[in-house]
Amino acid sequence: NENFKLRLKMNYSNNMKIIKDVFIYILIFFANFASLNLFAVITVEKVQWGFNGTVVKEDFNPLFVLFNNPSKEPFNGSIVLEKSAFSGGRPYGIPIVSEDCYISANSAKWIIFAPYIFSGMEEWTLKWGKKRDEEYSLKKPDCGPPATVYLSSSEYSWENPKIHVFPANLFPASVVLCNGLDAVVISEEPRFTTAQTESFLDWLKNGGLLIILTKPGDTNPYFGYGLECLNTQENKFNVGNGEVFRIQAKASEISPEFLSKAGCPPASLKKNTDSNYSYHEYFYTEIRENILVYLKRLIRSDHNWSLIIIFMAIYSFFITFGNFILAKKIKNYKYPIIFFAVTVLFFSFVLGIIGRRGFGEKDIINSLICAKHIDENSYLVSEWFNVFVTDGDIYEVSNNADLGYYSDCELDSAINGFVRNGKNAFCKLDIPLFSSRSMYCSGKIHYECSKPVIISAVKADRNLLSNLEIDFDKKLSETTICSWAVFDGNIWELTKPDEGKIRIDKCFKSLKEYFEKCNQNKYNFMYKNKYDKYDMNKLRDFLVPQIIVKSLNKNGYLNWEFNRVRFFSDNRIDLFILCRAPEIFQPESKKIKKKEGVVLFRYSYNLPSNL
Repeated sequence: NENFKLRLKMNYSNNMKIIKDVFIYILIFFANFASLNLFAVITVEKVQWGFNGTVVKEDFNPLFVLFNNPSKEPFNGSIVLEKSAFSGGRPYGIPIVSEDCYISANSAKWIIFAPYIFSGMEEWTLKWGKKRDEEYSLKKPDCGPPATVYLSSSEYSWENPKIHVFPANLFPASVVLCNGLDAVVISEEPRFTTAQTESFLDWLKNGGLLIILTKPGDTNPYFGYGLECLNTQENKFNVGNGEVFRIQAKASEISPEFLSKAGCPPASLKKNTDSNYSYHEYFYTEIRENILVYLKRLIRSDHNWSLIIIFMAIYSFFITFGNFILAKKIKNYKYPIIFFAVTVLFFSFVLGIIGRRGFGEKDIINSLICAKHIDENSYLVSEWFNVFVTDGDIYEVSNNADLGYYSDCELDSAINGFVRNGKNAFCKLDIPLFSSRSMYCSGKIHYECSKPVIISAVKADRNLLSNLEIDFDKKLSETTICSWAVFDGNIWELTKPDEGKIRIDKCFKSLKEYFEKCNQNKYNFMYKNKYDKYDMNKLRDFLVPQIIVKSLNKNGYLNWEFNRVRFFSDNRIDLFILCRAPEIFQPESKKIKKKEGVVLFRYSYNLPSNL
């Protein structure tokens, strides 16, 4: 027995030693496993709003975020950008999802988001998981004028200019995100990708200002593939609607004061002191609201009242005279009672069908589109659209833009769905029964249509046009509703196309007078006639003048001052043409077949200086 007890004691000691060793090995294993950090954990290293830390209101703005992945495994997932009314508040609007974001192990990567800034008071949050440490609250962006930057090959320039330095590798791949950029200063050929080169040229042709620095006694910089149009010896020239200046200076000398003296002052805020002038900062918020009101009021319950009245008359006849005649012919009182009950039930069922909401209504997408001509067959498109459905479901809406960008128009409610911007962009919307959702999108669309050609233009005294004749493309002339010409702060209404040509129809008005007269009908448009069915006259007489005024001012801000001297600015004509929207411009959804919309084309011309 003693030997048995001794043997048990030794076995117990050995077993405890083994268990202890196994426990230690398990602890070492888990410690090493934790140190491997197999699960990718990313952090936000740096954030920049816009090109110089500021954004412009009522437009898409680039948001540059540098993510760091210190783990030994790559991150491959989605990153969501949400907005809220205040920090930590309930999200509203529709989230922006950046799908398939790949960040290699032990590396950092810049990711560009494209939020639409309404007032600059929104709070934004980045999320890449459900945990608390997998989100990052962004600071509110500062609103300001469009940026003037020095484009460098790196984030920091040893030349030390006195303006903001922007790295060329972060330049957006779409001209849509360049609306907050006013002027670019370069001293060498930018190191762009093919997409960035195209976007840079589109921005320049869309009205940008490019300043090329040349050192005294040195040759001009040479520009390679895609930028050959800049290889000219002229000191001032145009590329599309944009301007290019050559200045002999070093990058270290560049400052806002230096650019102002050179005739290229940066954009600055101008306070309007004229109390009688109705342009103000909130005007562009009102334009958006007016457009949405117009699109939503195109949807009306269109009941067939003739059919309803006929059935009501038949019902009245059967329930009175019919029942009376039946009671006189048939002495059994039960049959008139049964006839009365059947008549009431039958006509209640029929009238309930033809009088209910949705009878005769169909799913439809209504859109209002602005298309600014960039070059050849390329247009920068801004589009407001309203989706109305009769069946509640999740709807996917997209358009034909190369790189599209979407934003909600709801300022007070959350939208169940998401937006994916960039290539193959789309938005998914959860739309309830018999309701609608309004969205805004922008992108570059290719449309094969020849630019209208000015045949003759005669300038009279006081820089007024006494004659203007324009040759139209057949595609435009067949769908044109009305058109306008703007020259030197004045606007003319043009005739409808006649044999492919349009001419001046009505006498000119100053743009200020024309807009203010149309703006006087705002109350009637928004409230007084809210039960009227909207037609093309309301669009032409009220909304289009507002859109024209907005598009003629940089980024839609009438309170931004652009006091630089523009090349050929005294001989520039802007042509606006309102047409029925071609199929390629309209948003599309697989579940919605019916689409209606109008498009306002804008073409700009630099007339000869000897006109």
